[in-house]
Amino acid sequence: MFSFTNIRSLNESQIDDEIKEIQKITPNNSSKIIALSTDIYRIAKSRNYKKGMLDINSLLITNYFDTGDFRKVIQLSKETEKLALEKKNDTILANTYRLKAAAYIELNDNAQGLQELNKAINVAETIKSINDRNYWKALTYREFAAYYSHINAPIDSVIYYQNKCLQSALSIQNDKDFVRKKYSVLAISYMNIGMLNVALGNIDKALLYLSKALEICQNKKCHIHEDVEVSILNELAWIYYEQKKYNDAAHYAEQAEKK
Repeated sequence: MFSFTNIRSLNESQIDDEIKEIQKITPNNSSKIIALSTDIYRIAKSRNYKKGMLDINSLLITNYFDTGDFRKVIQLSKETEKLALEKKNDTILANTYRLKAAAYIELNDNAQGLQELNKAINVAETIKSINDRNYWKALTYREFAAYYSHINAPIDSVIYYQNKCLQSALSIQNDKDFVRKKYSVLAISYMNIGMLNVALGNIDKALLYLSKALEICQNKKCHIHEDVEVSILNELAWIYYEQKKYNDAAHYAEQAEKK
């Protein structure tokens, strides 16, 4: 990484290298990512290096969202949208609309959130790369499901979009650059559909989907964050507890505790 004594001397190629290093930082370290990204953004802007500004803004928006600073997400998205349109970067544009939508929904501006979600899915549909297209469609459909859940729409609407998310994720080819992305979306999709079936009282279906999610989480090749596995184990423990299958409930609860 750069030192603060030489940050002002970075050229465009070095800025790109620094961005790649920041992208390697674990996602649960948002404060560090924001601090480093802010410094790189300043130097990219001083050089009017628009590709660097776009790439670093995309990182900032994602991590500000993860820290719950939704107003900052909306504020930064304006410049990011403009740069993405100028550089014709549909993947960053789709993600910017998606996170902007999610931020509006978190701030209870549901109408604006839905408008941004429609922009996100429209852009995602135009992405040329099959894997990128299906990945961003999957994430956007998941946000649609979250939106309909947020406004207390009938559960059928939530399930509809969760299934659309799942189908898009299943359409991602097993390219080595997409393995982690694909199976992360799949694990969460199966988990969410499982939980929705719990709410509907479809316990057999719920167990089927939750088991699929757990299988992905326990496959080390998929590199799924342990938080997802803990959520699945807890849900399974509760299901078996409610069914008075206490040995099974204890089994899954103990696994969750160890994680």
